[in-house]
Amino acid sequence: VSSTPSSSPASSGGSLLNQLSMINSKSYPALSTNQLPQKLEAFFGRKDIIHEVNNKSWGSGGAICLFGKRATGKTTLAVELAYQLTSKYSDAQFYIDLKGDSDKPLPVSKAIGHVLFNPNEAIPSDPYELSEQYSASFRGKRILIVLENVKKLSQIKQLMPPKFGMMIVTSETKIAPPGSFSRQVKQLHPDEGELLLFYFAPGAKQDAAEIAELCGHSPLAIAIAGSFLKANSGFSLSHLLNQLREERRLMKPEGDEYIKEENKDVEIVDRDVQAIFNTVKKELKKETATVLRKLALFADSFDEKAEENICGDRGSEHLKRLVSMKLIEYDPLNQRYFFHEVIRELVTKEV
Repeated sequence: VSSTPSSSPASSGGSLLNQLSMINSKSYPALSTNQLPQKLEAFFGRKDIIHEVNNKSWGSGGAICLFGKRATGKTTLAVELAYQLTSKYSDAQFYIDLKGDSDKPLPVSKAIGHVLFNPNEAIPSDPYELSEQYSASFRGKRILIVLENVKKLSQIKQLMPPKFGMMIVTSETKIAPPGSFSRQVKQLHPDEGELLLFYFAPGAKQDAAEIAELCGHSPLAIAIAGSFLKANSGFSLSHLLNQLREERRLMKPEGDEYIKEENKDVEIVDRDVQAIFNTVKKELKKETATVLRKLALFADSFDEKAEENICGDRGSEHLKRLVSMKLIEYDPLNQRYFFHEVIRELVTKEV
């Protein structure tokens, strides 16, 4: 099973965007029938949801629907649950991102192609034939699918594996077929947020409660704060706290969707993540910040060679530093890098 190639918008001549288009047109490394993202070394929180899931047999399959605002950790929870259920669905585990919030969402037909066809094989144009092949390929097998960024119930129905299959869905709003297990994923509880920060930055234990609170108990924001402190061991905790306090002050009142920054109105993308993002961004070396902005030109994931060519980042030194601070994510399965959707939006708006 292979994933299809991704490409950025085409442009003429030898422009930067044209180079990106050529680089991104190359096929990803082939994927096996075990496509789940790498499991986290440590998982924090969500004990109530995990306990409920583990108390169900799931012997006859079903659907788990996780919904909530962005950056609340839906993907992390979905992957954790998928690994816990893998033994029950050992024939294959697929991971499909429908990119519901992107400019180019993935059509269901292409999503089916991700698990049925090689990139060079034609996908049947007839919807009935495509659906028949999809169902037939899973018949008699115990299959698990993680389906990300769903926007419509019809997407779940079209991609739901046949009898005895399992699907774990993530969406911003509650989209769940009848009879499915559906739970809202919110920000971490205060004690969970402290534990997550302490995991990344043990030296911040004394101030963990306030840092987690200033990050809105968002798992993404806390991970960025902790990773930044870990990557910059000599950085002043008091300075970080002062910067975070100021960023949160600028974002009040809660109903205001814009903040004043350098005499201009800046849209608030995510109050919790934006505060730590702005704080960390100010501390980046000029060269590292430039690489971060250039990476926003990639329409999708990218590898080290592409990054080095486009950003002039010899040895991907600045890329690796951005990964160490959780501003860029790394997929070891395909050896590719990508943005969390909230970070991409923050960087793109800045560009």
